Amino acid sequence: MSKRYVSIRTEIDAVQWTGINEEEVKEFVGGDKISSICGNLQVFDELQNCTINANVNDYIIKGTEGEFYPCAEKVFLRKYEECNAV
Repeated sequence: MSKRYVSIRTEIDAVQWTGINEEEVKEFVGGDKISSICGNLQVFDELQNCTINANVNDYIIKGTEGEFYPCAEKVFLRKYEECNAV
């Protein structure tokens, strides 16, 4: 029998890839772990030992263990809202 679950509220850090903010993303992910080709962004995630791909307007989320995930803008905006960190 299936059960219903609700996500635990967790604050995250994220940056939106605009296609022209390479330096901002570099600072966010820490160093030279990114490359962009024709507007697409690749980020090497050392924790997961893989490369993630982000399209223009995707958000790059830093997970709770320091890993990175791409998230489409429409999904991100439905799931997250900006908060003031303490």
